[in-house]
Amino acid sequence: MNRYMSILIVGAVAFISSCADSESMDQGCRSVVTTRPCVGNMDELKVFSGVVREKAGINLGFKTPGQLEYIYVREGDYVSRGQLLARLDDSDYRLGVEAAEAQYDQLNNELQRMRVLFESKNISANDYEKAEYGLKQLAVQLQNSRNKVEYTALTSPADGYIESVNFEVAEMVDAGTPVFKLITSGPVKVELGVPHSLYERRAHIKDITIRSAGQEIHAEMMSMLPKPDATHLHKTLLSADSPVLSPGKNVEVVFRMAGEESDVVMVPAGAVVNKEGRTWVWVLSSDSTVCRREVSLGDNPVAGKIVVESGLDGSEEIVRAGANSLDDGEKVIVVEPVSSTNIGGLI
Repeated sequence: MNRYMSILIVGAVAFISSCADSESMDQGCRSVVTTRPCVGNMDELKVFSGVVREKAGINLGFKTPGQLEYIYVREGDYVSRGQLLARLDDSDYRLGVEAAEAQYDQLNNELQRMRVLFESKNISANDYEKAEYGLKQLAVQLQNSRNKVEYTALTSPADGYIESVNFEVAEMVDAGTPVFKLITSGPVKVELGVPHSLYERRAHIKDITIRSAGQEIHAEMMSMLPKPDATHLHKTLLSADSPVLSPGKNVEVVFRMAGEESDVVMVPAGAVVNKEGRTWVWVLSSDSTVCRREVSLGDNPVAGKIVVESGLDGSEEIVRAGANSLDDGEKVIVVEPVSSTNIGGLI
């Protein structure tokens, strides 16, 4: 083997050895995802206890008195808006319509004859106007009689459940007497009392959530009374729609309030490491190593973020995912987070 061949072999071995060492170092580095702290205003969470009230109950009765002829529903039945619930015997009311129609037709015919006489000036204008006015009165009476026939049919004003049926077929009922009680479908009411401090900041409420049975349900403000009650709380009513909210149930009500103007440093909860009574985050250095930075945290995490009271100024790049398995001074590989619009890295 000549001298030049020996030099080539030695160089190739050295190159392969250096590549292997480089690959070994890269394979030994842990992969992490980094982020920067958020600096801005912090929302506040105010939590209170509330009680679910029953949905609106409506007492349903006829607009006119009569004898119950049919009842089409039973207690517990679900009914739709406009569905026929019960009917009165309308025989007498129909006779009233027939009598009113006969009177109307008779006077209308007379008025037609009087119009001819009036136009030929054989009767006075006063007599013709009286007959015309009388016909209008009969028209009103006829419509009133027809309305009474329609009032003998009782329909549901909304979707819901029949809670109670108060009469039986053949019983007499007066106008307005509750025959059914209907519990309407839709949102329930949640009642609670809030302190005056929250009432004063009601304009800063960003959203309201009800926690029940492991679920978080969005709620809308219905009312917040300006005058406090005997317990110095302002009665508040919320509206929420969920099958888990049953009447009488105790729930947690969470008000998210817009925070005061301030420069608060917040980090994701996954970036914080808490071991052996010490709390820190990992700060990424320019040489791709991480160093431990001890921090002091605030209370009440908001939307998955924790307030850092001291230890960070917001300019650092910190480890967000993979923080629990690192050592001080360890070299890491920063992995870009997967985009929700580029699943699988196809683009």
